[in-house]
Amino acid sequence: MRYLESEAIADLKALFVSTLVNDDHFCPFCHDLKGHLEIINSTLPAEFQIPIISVDSTDPRVDRLARILEKMGLELQSPVLVYNGKIYIGELSKKHFVGLIYELLAQNGYMR
Repeated sequence: MRYLESEAIADLKALFVSTLVNDDHFCPFCHDLKGHLEIINSTLPAEFQIPIISVDSTDPRVDRLARILEKMGLELQSPVLVYNGKIYIGELSKKHFVGLIYELLAQNGYMR
């Protein structure tokens, strides 16, 4: 049975938590985390706007995200980096974690 879009969105929303992104929080790959998030969210319908997850290195939400993506038939292929309390995908891809989710949703028909 196909993992329904509504289930995927509900699971992703449950996984992510809103965090205040201050100007002093920088993405090691994108340099300007706040600006990057604003650009990504400006391209998404309201229900797809996903704030950056706030975790520590032992947070079980990293594994939960992998399971959600697996149920969608997707895979988080890059290693996950926890940096300054935020999650980013692996250094080699040079892509921000939220950008990855946006791309996976778009590529797999979850975008309008």
